[in-house]
Amino acid sequence: DFFAKNAVLFIVGFSFSMITVEKALAKAVREELLIVPLVTACSVVLFVGTLGATDFTDFCEGFFIELLIGIAERLVVQSLVEWTRKGVKTATSWVRTRSWFWRG
Repeated sequence: DFFAKNAVLFIVGFSFSMITVEKALAKAVREELLIVPLVTACSVVLFVGTLGATDFTDFCEGFFIELLIGIAERLVVQSLVEWTRKGVKTATSWVRTRSWFWRG
C-alpha cells in the first residue's frame, strides 16, 4: 500500500537514479554490448513498477510521467551530466598544470 500511495515518487526517484547506475555500469564494464542487457533489466524493473498501478488512471499517470522523464533525461539531464563531468575534468587539469603557482 505504501508503493501505491507514492508510485509517482518511486517512478521519478528510480528514473533519476538510473542515470548514475548507467554511468557506473558504463565505467565498470567499458563495453556497450555488455551494458545494454544490464540497463534493459533496470528499465524493466522500472516499468514493472508502472504496471503495478491499482487502476488504469494510475497506470496512465505513471506511464506518461515515466515517458516525459525519459525524454527530458535523454535531452537535458544526460547533456548536463556530461557537461559537468567535462567541466570538472578541465578544472582539475587546469589546477594540476598550474601547481607551480600553488607551491609559492
